[in-house]
Amino acid sequence: MAEDIRLEVGAYNLEELTEAAEYYRDKANALAEQVNRNAEGNVDFADFDTLASQTGDGFRKLTYEMSYPIFAGETIPVKALHWSDWFTRRGITGMTIGLTGEACVNPDIPDILLPFSMSHEMSHRMCIYTEEDANFAAFLAGHVNESVEYQYSAYFMAYRYCYNALAKADPAALQQIHNGVNDLFRRDLKFYDAFFAK
Repeated sequence: MAEDIRLEVGAYNLEELTEAAEYYRDKANALAEQVNRNAEGNVDFADFDTLASQTGDGFRKLTYEMSYPIFAGETIPVKALHWSDWFTRRGITGMTIGLTGEACVNPDIPDILLPFSMSHEMSHRMCIYTEEDANFAAFLAGHVNESVEYQYSAYFMAYRYCYNALAKADPAALQQIHNGVNDLFRRDLKFYDAFFAK
């Protein structure tokens, strides 16, 4: 995918990884304050079908406004997985069925993850095969989507990936990075972790 979108990929150092984690943290901090929340303070995104209908917007923008033809695939909405409790117990957030071309997402996962997972599965349907590439495609589509829910989901997950990479590279740097997380973003991180822990 890097070749298709003309992205130079190379090794990164600890300083660059730290800067990336701080950048994604700061973007997520700002977006955490813009999304709808319920009375308990948890994110309260649009319903599944509404979110699913918005997934293709980011991919169309990448294709037609930013000239990345790799994203010119099918953008019909993803479907909700049936038997979602079965998939939830196994930690499965979504899947794409190659034989039928169906991109499906578990509707029971936390709201914060739904837009990212929808974009991830849609990218698989576009024949973006590896998990790493599908995650990157999901981020790109989310961050250019006009929906603040998609933007927040994209930056939330980008921060998690950078934070986890930093945990392997330099665990001592984590506290400084995490100290910069605001209360709303921290709440969403805890909710996400608690969901997958159980």
